[in-house]
Amino acid sequence: MDKLKQSFIDLDQARCDEKWQDISELAKKYKKYHPQESVLEITARMESEFIQHLNQARNSGYPADYIHALDDPNHVAMSKRLDPAHVQLILVRLLDIIQRQKSSSEETPDDWQAQFSKIILARIYFETARFDKALEWLQQLALRLEDVEWGYGLVLLVQARVIKGRCFEQEQDDEGALESYLSALSVVENHPAENNKALNSWVEDCLYRSVLLQLRRKGAVKQTLRLMRSYLYYCNTERWPMHWRIHKRWIIFRHYIRYLTRAYQKGVYVPIDKDDLLYTASKPTSVLDETIQLVSQFRSLLHQFTKLNDSATDLNHKTLELCHLLVSAHDTVGWGPKDYSDRILKFFYKARVFTFNSPTLCRHMVSLSDKRTCILAVKNYLELLGIKDIQLTARDEDGSVLHEMVETIGKKLQLVAHNSSNSASCHLNSVEKRIVDILTSQGSNSNEEQSDAFLSSLKPKSETATVKRKLPPGAYENDNELDVVCTLLIAVKRVYADVPNEEEGLILCDLAVALLEEADSLKKKKMNQWKSLMVQCRRIRGCLYGLCAIQCNEPEKRLDCLNESLVSLSKASELDPHSWQAFYELGLHQAISGDRSQAMTSIKRSVELNPDFIPGWHLLALLQKHLSQALVILQHVSDKHTIDEQDTLEKAMLFMRLKMCQLSVLEELEGPCTEGYTSLFCLFFKLSKKMNLLPTVISKSQSFSNSTSKSLPSSYSKTSSGFLSENSSNMSLQTIESIESSHEDDQDENQLENKQGLDKIIEGEQEHQVESESGITFPNEMNRASHQDDSVTDGGIEKSYSTLVFQQAEKDDNKEHWKQMVVQLWIMASSSYLRNKQYNEAFKAIQEADQLTDSVNADVWHQIGKILTAQGQRAAALDAFKKTLVIEPEHGLTCISLASAYLDMNEYELAEYLLEKTTRGTGWNQPEAWYLLSKVYMKQENLIDAKNCLMYALQLSETNPIQPLNDFPRFV
Repeated sequence: MDKLKQSFIDLDQARCDEKWQDISELAKKYKKYHPQESVLEITARMESEFIQHLNQARNSGYPADYIHALDDPNHVAMSKRLDPAHVQLILVRLLDIIQRQKSSSEETPDDWQAQFSKIILARIYFETARFDKALEWLQQLALRLEDVEWGYGLVLLVQARVIKGRCFEQEQDDEGALESYLSALSVVENHPAENNKALNSWVEDCLYRSVLLQLRRKGAVKQTLRLMRSYLYYCNTERWPMHWRIHKRWIIFRHYIRYLTRAYQKGVYVPIDKDDLLYTASKPTSVLDETIQLVSQFRSLLHQFTKLNDSATDLNHKTLELCHLLVSAHDTVGWGPKDYSDRILKFFYKARVFTFNSPTLCRHMVSLSDKRTCILAVKNYLELLGIKDIQLTARDEDGSVLHEMVETIGKKLQLVAHNSSNSASCHLNSVEKRIVDILTSQGSNSNEEQSDAFLSSLKPKSETATVKRKLPPGAYENDNELDVVCTLLIAVKRVYADVPNEEEGLILCDLAVALLEEADSLKKKKMNQWKSLMVQCRRIRGCLYGLCAIQCNEPEKRLDCLNESLVSLSKASELDPHSWQAFYELGLHQAISGDRSQAMTSIKRSVELNPDFIPGWHLLALLQKHLSQALVILQHVSDKHTIDEQDTLEKAMLFMRLKMCQLSVLEELEGPCTEGYTSLFCLFFKLSKKMNLLPTVISKSQSFSNSTSKSLPSSYSKTSSGFLSENSSNMSLQTIESIESSHEDDQDENQLENKQGLDKIIEGEQEHQVESESGITFPNEMNRASHQDDSVTDGGIEKSYSTLVFQQAEKDDNKEHWKQMVVQLWIMASSSYLRNKQYNEAFKAIQEADQLTDSVNADVWHQIGKILTAQGQRAAALDAFKKTLVIEPEHGLTCISLASAYLDMNEYELAEYLLEKTTRGTGWNQPEAWYLLSKVYMKQENLIDAKNCLMYALQLSETNPIQPLNDFPRFV
């Protein structure tokens, strides 16, 4: 009994494994143990003989799927059809054994096996291009369920449905074809444990054709994506080896990533169903996850092509196409975590081997490079475009140098695109010729009519004439001036936004503007894109000139840079009146230049266009003439915004700066408010927890909050605590209540988005301001004896804690910026204690900041010097100020403080040196510096210069905002 069963299992397994050369012996063995049966033995032998003949006829020396290398939804190649005469004997024998089974009950094994013989017969008709006959036999099937639950019976069921679908396609019945393909796939999905070579072959063919069919008929997005995901799923498993049918995979992956991107762009993307049987593990949860998984397989696929020893030209164009597709996709759906984009950048570096100094690939590398490598990448990119040096030896007054650079880039772009396009076209033609040769090979086996049929499979179904194939998007160099401009802007924002190099950064900006101004053809063809880029160019150029002005040590040059900045930003706002970024940046630089009224107008417009941008409101508050008005705006923004885990670290930092400014303004109104820092620190730790920056912060912040809140004065509990809490809705400051109550009907959230509501918030009514200012009650000083143990430095934030948590955090730019935020908080707290003459507490607070910065922060040492000065320790204060200047020689506030100390010591020459250096440099807009300089000139009896300095100090005090604008974002 075991041998009877084993003989069937061996034969069935050999058919599943496509070991056709072993079938003859195994069939004889089966016949030996089953002498009463004949159908299975004959069918297996006939199938083996037929498939071996089929494989021999199609053996071309190339991979079996090479003929699909140029497929698309409208061009699906069909393998060579056999000559019916060569398989007539096999056909006759199969017909004979099928017709012999006349039993009506169909109870014998031969009767049921005859049903499977019909499938083999249908395949023979299909492979000999007799599609109607194949359909006729497939429609006569009557299979038992138990015969198709496993093994080769299941394979034959899937095979029958796939052949049926392909026959329907040949008859232009796309609906019937898709239905047949889907029914075949449902069988496979209901039997996930089944896995063999024959089944995998038919499943791949089914998925491949159903995906292209869905794309051709523009089927439902959900169904199309599911078919594509199924194909990718099998590629991720061991069922389909990495080197198997790679030409067909390339076609599917190409269309998959483009379709996925378009679906996301149009808002019709459908996530993977939770109950999808294919994804029991490692299921992508978002379009980004799905894209990352697809790109990973795509990159592995390219690696397989490198093993084939394909031509360098083929690898070149495949690499270019893959890079184009993945960049286009990720630019749309996002790039995900930094370590992933770093891996893509490494892939680009390796891909350079196949792309022959490609400007396109170099451009992609610029977009993913960090600050350190970005400038090298952009210089390499420009060198590939013929610009070997971006340093100008002299100022390009007439623009001739820029014009020459633009011409050079334009000619190089045209040359590279022309050569690459020709190369891609020649390669496509050679591949097409090779496919035709494969399909027409062994001419003795095909008549002329069949050869024509082979060639027609290369043409679109809707056309009969020969058409010129289109090159796949991204498969060749096709950069234009707009791409160059985008690359230059990326480099400027990434490299020069913080530490500008006047020559390089400004030249890149000017070059970007010049490229757009002379790109007349692109301006006509792509007007919207051209306009958008020109606005960006003007904005970035204006911001960079403004940044250079702030850091410039030459007054004349500073004035030129400021003027150039304002002109460029004004042009940007005129070109796009709906760009909130342009109006924000224009308002910021107008405020820096001292034009307060124009700055207010610009910032109001920016806030109207985008009321969700926190720095816009923040800047608007600082431009107010009255602190109470600024406080209203800051509270409004604080109430309106919350920070959660989905928000970026950048937004959290902007929110923290807003809250810090809020406390500073409150202190300007009411005097030192050292208690307010309790809530501010709690907010900082709360946001740190939300942003996953400090994993152990929650218990510390809670204990800190509890220990301090118990001992705070009652007046603080009712005002500052509520005022500084995140998204506080119970703010009780009379300043806010009185002003807001007078406009209760006018300042709801909807009206805040238009100009009328905005003006009401800003302006208020003077009588309410007076009333509110007279009604605020705050303790003049803290009861130091009763609250010393619960102060900011002693109430739960130990000195070692704030240092330890940052040592545990990963040192990257974002976390470093976040750490600087808490350093600034400690400096603010120290300043508040200093104003309240609580010198010990001021020292404790600044000690925290000093430990966090390893004693190398200029702002920290400046604050130490101020504390020592207030305590009358002049020598120690001078040492602290001098150490500050060692750390940062151009630290303006320290120069002013040190000069003030020298004036008290009657060291007028030293004071004059420091003040002139400061007013010519970064302290050019500091009223105190000009005032002190006037005192120096008075001592020197230089009355004219003294008067000029006093007048300028007065002008600055009237036009400067409430607080410095150095930390406001520029390149938004």
